[in-house]
Amino acid sequence: MLALLESRLKALSVFDRVGSALSVAMAMKNGVARNMEAFVIPLPSTYNERSQDLGPLTQKGVKAFGVLVGIRSVNDPTGANGNAKIDQLEQTLLGSLLGWHPGPNYERVSLTRTEPVGMPDATLWHLYRFAVPQYLAEGVTHGNP
Repeated sequence: MLALLESRLKALSVFDRVGSALSVAMAMKNGVARNMEAFVIPLPSTYNERSQDLGPLTQKGVKAFGVLVGIRSVNDPTGANGNAKIDQLEQTLLGSLLGWHPGPNYERVSLTRTEPVGMPDATLWHLYRFAVPQYLAEGVTHGNP
């Protein structure tokens, strides 16, 4: 699913670069080379108790992921200009991901939290956290839809 997210963000044509990272810290490590970049980051997912009344085992979970946005904001010591850019970008990002149905075995994507992460080296970092319910069933392949 994360590869699908990356493709979806690239299609928005608002980011100079879209990539993926294992963690927020790893994504932020090298800063932003251009004006605006985004990283898809897997977040901890949760799974409910399994059920198996009759037939194959089934389980419902919530797959979580983040979109970390880095905006270059030179000569912006308080981040005010960067925040204005974040506000503009947020409409496009949420318009693309909120309610998106990634494929079979998934429900629709919802936003769970958004937060500024920091502003090192003239780069404003903002994390959007999303969740999507997922259904698992024994004997069914659950890779990327």
